[in-house]
Amino acid sequence: MKITFIKDDLVDAISKVSSSVATKADVPALTGILLTAKDKVLTLTGYDLEIGVKATITDVIIQEEGDIVISAKLLNDLVKKAKDFRVTLVTDKKFGITVTSGKSKFKLIGMSPNEYPSLPSVEEEESFILDGKTIKGIVSETAYANSSDTTKPIYTGSLFQIENKTLTVVAVDGYRMAIVTEPVSEEINTSLVIPGKSLKTLVRLISDKNTVRFSAGKRFISFSIENYTVYSRIIEGTFLDYKQTIPKECKTTVTMKTNELTEAIERLSLVVANEKVKSPVRVFVSEKGILKLNQKTSMADGEDELEVKVEGENVEIGFNNQFLLDALKSIESDEIKLSFNGSLAPMTITPVNSDAQLALVVPMRMS
Repeated sequence: MKITFIKDDLVDAISKVSSSVATKADVPALTGILLTAKDKVLTLTGYDLEIGVKATITDVIIQEEGDIVISAKLLNDLVKKAKDFRVTLVTDKKFGITVTSGKSKFKLIGMSPNEYPSLPSVEEEESFILDGKTIKGIVSETAYANSSDTTKPIYTGSLFQIENKTLTVVAVDGYRMAIVTEPVSEEINTSLVIPGKSLKTLVRLISDKNTVRFSAGKRFISFSIENYTVYSRIIEGTFLDYKQTIPKECKTTVTMKTNELTEAIERLSLVVANEKVKSPVRVFVSEKGILKLNQKTSMADGEDELEVKVEGENVEIGFNNQFLLDALKSIESDEIKLSFNGSLAPMTITPVNSDAQLALVVPMRMS
């Protein structure tokens, strides 16, 4: 293989493809990037057997076609430090690689492309399109509720469900749940669970102006963005019936400024910052329009009080500070509505003027 390319083009492609390169692997080739020069196109592939990213570069001179696997970090460092804006890469039959730029020349050893696993084949059954800004919003508003418990892999991903031209995305970890809805133009009915890691990889590759095509098969899904394609497995299993989890009744509602509650919880969190076992933040809602907060440990005691709008009966309830903060920070609204159904039922948080988002937090028992 012999190719000449623009330095910045390859640096950008390597940085994005590297997000799916394995740091350690039983197959050494997976710690590298597969370069393929064919039909006037240079393709870079990273794959860790869970997520694959493929990038294509057309502004390249291919004097000799071929393919090789190269250390992702070493190639990135060499190209980034290249003296000239043009870089030439030549390989030989023994997988030796020569990289030249101006009068600089480096020689390194690559790996056989035959050792590199093939990317998943996605036989498209359903597809839909979202813009980059929408995808970023969906992930930022739900990813915090993805589970890290690998013994229940179905909850390490987010449910994507489309019905009646509405996309509903749900993430749940047993202690909190996040739900977001977005309109779509496609008239399809589909339901699949996409790994949270794959969605975060996708977000790093896109801008607000990008258009992303989701193409789903039975076991795998691909996301196509201009000259990039991300490949991911679909998590198999039965997802929680989230509609049954949302409380049907509401005894107390509180309407207030989002930032006021967020800042109050952040202040009280200082009390338990160094505690191994976190005591709950106690929330007391008075029908007189007062929301009181209290955080207590053996070493410190903090309290705060906020004026709010209350409808319904008094309620006292406790929450994990971080779970509550994560939910509050995910809500895209200056004003929120807190809905309670007693001290033991989950609390829901919704924007005041929208039903497109909901966060649910399970309470902690208070001693």
